[in-house]
Amino acid sequence: MPMVVARVKIMADLDVADHRLPQDGRIPVTLGKKQLDLRVSVLPCKHGARIVFRVLDRSSALKRLDELGFNDQNVSLFRSLIEKPYGIVLVTGPTGSGKTTTLYAALNEIRDEGTNIITCEDPIEYEIPGISQSQVHEKIGLTFAAQLRSILRQDPDVILVGEMRDTETAEIAIRAALTGHLVLSTLHCNDAAGAIPRLADMGVAPYLVATSIIGVVAQRLLRVLCPHCKRLEKPTERDRILMRVFEREMDQVYTPVGCEMCLGRGFLGRMAVHEILPVSEEMTRTIISGATADVLRNQAVSLGFRPMQEDAFDRVQKGLTTFEEARRLIFFDSNALESDMDPVAKAS
Repeated sequence: MPMVVARVKIMADLDVADHRLPQDGRIPVTLGKKQLDLRVSVLPCKHGARIVFRVLDRSSALKRLDELGFNDQNVSLFRSLIEKPYGIVLVTGPTGSGKTTTLYAALNEIRDEGTNIITCEDPIEYEIPGISQSQVHEKIGLTFAAQLRSILRQDPDVILVGEMRDTETAEIAIRAALTGHLVLSTLHCNDAAGAIPRLADMGVAPYLVATSIIGVVAQRLLRVLCPHCKRLEKPTERDRILMRVFEREMDQVYTPVGCEMCLGRGFLGRMAVHEILPVSEEMTRTIISGATADVLRNQAVSLGFRPMQEDAFDRVQKGLTTFEEARRLIFFDSNALESDMDPVAKAS
């Protein structure tokens, strides 16, 4: 195992002699006509190094928005956000939820010869023709904030900031949005409404958040049932409880089986589920008052906001995924489920 770790470190251009600090690198791989990037993360543990590869397929980078799994309402709403001349659009979710793919699809949608688009990334995951992409180098002091300051002197129309990691980056991005730029970025939080207090926790003044953010997208990647082997079964008691809470009715639901096509997993591929929170004038006043994520979410629902849970339910009804898969990645109110569950089911 030490020899395997050493070989991986050499291929990823990492320090072979350093066994104490975590390291990150990249291995370019050519498979036939495909260009792949293996993002390598090495974490020292008690009994040796733990290595994780993240596979990036360059050929699948530039997708259209209608290929990302948006329903008709959400794709129309998202397009209306990225077509605005200024403001910040945030895409939120955990690592590996497809945020970068969504942002690249947005850039692919709005790019043209007359639009000056510049990105600030760490690292540049995919190359997009017609767009100026810049690389952050933390080790030499070229941080997101420093790079973003230089970008603003390049007269951009649209700016993509790979991630809002700190207060300085967030404040510069907000100033850019307030001075007539469209800024696209990502933020790590659980849902769309949670992005607002998350920025406040980073030290950004609520009035700056309220006047700059025009919309927040939250997303997750759910596994898709294999169309070759999925089968219909009666929903479980827990599934029925979810249906009652969300006022849905299904006598049968599809479940995974496993076959040669899906290598026995029962799932084949993934799809994104979304929730989009446009910031209206009413919400702007609520944000300035320093409201919590729950208050913002409840107000948004009263204005027609559809939570991610609803989008996931639509996919279950269409036979694309399962309740279990939705519960694995999306939070459902456990108190509501427990209170709805009868004593026999609760005991089981």
